[in-house]
Amino acid sequence: MVHRATAYGDLVAAGLALFSIAALRMGARFALALVWIFNIEGFVDFLNAFVQGLRHDVTSAPPRWVPLGTFPRTSCLLCWSRTS
Repeated sequence: MVHRATAYGDLVAAGLALFSIAALRMGARFALALVWIFNIEGFVDFLNAFVQGLRHDVTSAPPRWVPLGTFPRTSCLLCWSRTS
């Protein structure tokens, strides 16, 4: 059951990413908001997958590499929040 929730979260993030790219290319007024929604949803999905992996004792990735997955998204969110 955990795998389905993770897969749906990834599917939603991928769809939001594609819509964000299309909106940015068209110059839509809501494009920046859509990018923010994509980033927040993807970050929450990543944290949920991480917590569920710990909860169910899934050790497919060495723990030292997992925080690196949050760095690019977190740094983008911090940079964007400073310029807004």
